[in-house]
Amino acid sequence: MKAGMIDAIVPEKDTAIIAVVGDRMQHRPGIAAKIFGALGQKEINVKAISQGSSERNVSIVIDREDEHAAINALHRALFPVREKTAVYLIGTGLVATALINLLKDSDLQLNAVTNSRKMLYRSGGLEPDQVPELLEKHGEKADLEKFLKKLRLDPTPRKICVDCTASADISARYHDILATGVSLVTPNKIANTAPLDYYKALRELSRKGLVQYKYEATVGAGLPVISTLRSMLETGDKVRRIEAILSGTLSYIFNTFSAEISFSKVVKTAMENGYTEPDFREDLKGMDVARKALILAREIGYPLEMKDSEPQALISQACRQAGTVEEAFRELEKEDEAWRERMAALEKKGKVLRYIADIQEGRIGISAKEIDSTHPFYHLSGPDNIVAIYSDRYSINPLVIKGAGAGAVVTAGGIMSDILAIIGNT
Repeated sequence: MKAGMIDAIVPEKDTAIIAVVGDRMQHRPGIAAKIFGALGQKEINVKAISQGSSERNVSIVIDREDEHAAINALHRALFPVREKTAVYLIGTGLVATALINLLKDSDLQLNAVTNSRKMLYRSGGLEPDQVPELLEKHGEKADLEKFLKKLRLDPTPRKICVDCTASADISARYHDILATGVSLVTPNKIANTAPLDYYKALRELSRKGLVQYKYEATVGAGLPVISTLRSMLETGDKVRRIEAILSGTLSYIFNTFSAEISFSKVVKTAMENGYTEPDFREDLKGMDVARKALILAREIGYPLEMKDSEPQALISQACRQAGTVEEAFRELEKEDEAWRERMAALEKKGKVLRYIADIQEGRIGISAKEIDSTHPFYHLSGPDNIVAIYSDRYSINPLVIKGAGAGAVVTAGGIMSDILAIIGNT
């Protein structure tokens, strides 16, 4: 030190030393990668490293506040065990029922189910086949606070809460659920389209903690849209633009509509096939597309609010303001001639009409667009969804994801993929 060959010794407080010791570490490539990979995944900073020449010991210095998280991460990485996973399911509708059917063939343990009327809890797990009957016969009165308390106190090593509702009250509790160390999966779009601060708080809890927040099914049901965007961003790609058809209902309507078939008739067929909401105006207002577009925009870093995702409505003000669905449909029929003329003009030019969300340069545009055969959406058919992602890597020909974007079974498949991803990452 006097000779100036080393710096002065400066003590650092509030640190901890963790030593990984084992005879079987010798001559085993990849041990260090496992150690530092596990710590990096939990964003734990390593201040100093020491490895013995015998290769039997690796010691690291970290902040004391990260000690327990580091030990847990290292145990999972170096001594993997098949932990039980308890699923707590909120909702018993079509999507939840389809998910329960998927749970039959899995190792997951369904510990509790609740809907707006009743709830049921079994510490050893419920038989998926028996859930509807058991809930009806033995379920107690639904109490969200009690349900969440059961979830919080459950001793199962890994717990995942799945919200299959469209409830604003449930989504308002997401922060509480994640803050107690429970991972969360949902197709519910409300939380991710809530004020930006709430959305950021949920993402931050997932980023910093030992929990994960997954919502693949909020946009494309079972289509891997969110996970693809995440993978692109995490590997250094820059997403420049997203074009998407995000409504199975509107996809069907515009893929079927022509100058020979009236617009109202196509809408009526969609209603009869169960593609629309009970009130078809909810689909033709475009708000479902607006919510999905906002989720995608936020996913690629645009700090937007719901007011920034204003869709073009496909119905007149008179139709929107009609008192009943029947009256609204009569108003829709009055617009048939205008739609026919527009479609006939498009067909002469070899173009089609598609209801497209366009996300680029920090903005969202949602409208019925005229496109020709060079566009990737031109040949879309039926109620399929399609997403085209333009990025630095995919600048000329976009990365295209296409398939069924609605339906209970495919949505449940998307939820199940998220559940399995959480298990694979913890």
